[in-house]
Amino acid sequence: MDNQLIQIYLLVCPIYDNHNFLKYQRASNFKPVFSDEEIITIYLFGQLNEKFNHRQIYDFIQKYWRSWFPDLPSYQAFNRRLNLLTDTFSSPVCSSFASYAVETK
Repeated sequence: MDNQLIQIYLLVCPIYDNHNFLKYQRASNFKPVFSDEEIITIYLFGQLNEKFNHRQIYDFIQKYWRSWFPDLPSYQAFNRRLNLLTDTFSSPVCSSFASYAVETK
């Protein structure tokens, strides 16, 4: 599972960096300690581990992967940021994420 989490992060970062329309936070000077890439990675990792709502995903990371995400915000902040990134998951670029998910299952 460690490798799966790392692979997802390494897949998310270049896709996120190369597609400006995915960068919700870039439009402002806001520089969160917990990055959009980390939130996207957590969401995808949670989905691959059969956690299908925000609370289940957050609790899964909090319980088993907290040391990997020391700057994990409160559930409310995580949920708000994840909701702001909703368009990221409906973009055509997400086909890359989806194809990875099928390959790693």
